[in-house]
Amino acid sequence: QFLERIIKRLRSAFIENKDIENQMEVEDDYLKEIIQKNNQIDFLENKLDEEQKLRLEKESELKKKDSELKEKDTELQEMRKSMFELARILKLQGKSKLEIIHLTKLSESDIEEL
Repeated sequence: QFLERIIKRLRSAFIENKDIENQMEVEDDYLKEIIQKNNQIDFLENKLDEEQKLRLEKESELKKKDSELKEKDTELQEMRKSMFELARILKLQGKSKLEIIHLTKLSESDIEEL
């Protein structure tokens, strides 16, 4: 009985509005477009998320490499200071420029500045 009532209502709605099938098709097409757009938006959002993750990973790698380069630069500066100190001591001991250059690998102009 319940199904018979539903069928009667649907028949009366169809009889009263003969254009209902066209309206339903238009609604279906509209919903189909909305679903496609939502799928496209979801796809692009996922792609954007992946790109952001990749960018963050690259930034992290760059920061790490920058930190490593700064450490190496600091080490080189310390080594250079040590070489200058060694050259100064060797010069005070009376060593020749050539000996100092050979031992410290500093340039002749660096040694002359001491």
